[in-house]
Amino acid sequence: MFQSATYWPWEELHGVKRQAELHRSNGLGPRELTVVAIYDYTADKEDELSFQEGAIIYVIKKNEDGWFEGVMNATTGLFPGNYVESIMHYAD
Repeated sequence: MFQSATYWPWEELHGVKRQAELHRSNGLGPRELTVVAIYDYTADKEDELSFQEGAIIYVIKKNEDGWFEGVMNATTGLFPGNYVESIMHYAD
């Protein structure tokens, strides 16, 4: 269904190389930040992301209220965390 966790060119997809550099500077890696949309979502506000089921989103921050901040297609915005599931987990 999705590419193996052994290699994922996440920095090359959708122009998010700068965000990748920021994540690394904060001690975060791509495997703990990658999610896939399991439902369509249409943004209600200007600071939210819209996406369709199957979209790949790179999570910048998980908020306590259940909303995530992420990057998709070089756009940063908020989205509901219950609309996505992790496709890559950080391996120690």
